[in-house]
Amino acid sequence: MVKKMRILRILGFCLMCFAGFNAEAFSILTRKEDTNTQVLRVASFPDYFPFGYVSRDSRNSLVLDSVFIKTLEQYVSQKDYQIERMPFETLNEAMSALRENGADVFVGAYYASSAFDYLEFVFPAVLVNPVHLMTTPDKIQKLHKLDDLKNMKGIYNAEEYFADYVKDKLKEMGVEPVASADEAYRQILTGEADFLLGSYYYNYGKTVEMGLKGYVSFSTKALWDMPMFIAISKDMKNAKTVHELFRRLVANPDFAENMKKNLKIIMKEKEEQSQGVVPPMYVRQVQENELTPADELLREAN
Repeated sequence: MVKKMRILRILGFCLMCFAGFNAEAFSILTRKEDTNTQVLRVASFPDYFPFGYVSRDSRNSLVLDSVFIKTLEQYVSQKDYQIERMPFETLNEAMSALRENGADVFVGAYYASSAFDYLEFVFPAVLVNPVHLMTTPDKIQKLHKLDDLKNMKGIYNAEEYFADYVKDKLKEMGVEPVASADEAYRQILTGEADFLLGSYYYNYGKTVEMGLKGYVSFSTKALWDMPMFIAISKDMKNAKTVHELFRRLVANPDFAENMKKNLKIIMKEKEEQSQGVVPPMYVRQVQENELTPADELLREAN
């Protein structure tokens, strides 16, 4: 009996040791898996809603948001990859970080732009950013083709980001730069300029944000389209593997469809946040019109 009890004690001790070993082994394996998770440091435009925009949270910390990032986080496995948002305050800071290995990925890049010549692009483009003409509701009805713009003063917002070939088109047309969105809308609403050229989503968001919805009309068709890509730093760790991950992702029709859905959600949120905004003083010089080519276009685009 004593011998049997001794054997049972030995077996119990061995089981405890084995259980302890398994727990420790599992803990080690888990930590090892955690260390294999690759952090993808993602940058974007800091001030180009909705493709990249930086704001401050309740703690006054910078936060980067983007329709690209919102969609990526729905698809990229948190087990293998973790997306870290890099909220740079200027595009130059973001570019420097990509050059100096302080960031890995740029979302929303224009292909063949000199600003991104050290990045590797992932094809195909996930989103297309359309360039539209904007003017007052009464003038929009008289414009049907580019020839109608002859002998008219055109402007564009110098703060906006354009693909290189669109910059060339603006130069060919003799369209003049102005300092800001506010200055651009002021000029077309007061008659100082006849029309504004700019990307649809950025400018629609601006007009809503500034209380100008209904005062600025958008052309029903885009003049040009600017494809927007995910681009990867050639110097990042495992660049080839990450490139293949994104290549398979952007080729997935479901991914592109969800990108468009998120774009629609972001635009709707912007409208809700901007309800009740009082338009700038110069709007009083303009007769209020009921518009809505912009509304119709938003529905068509989504």
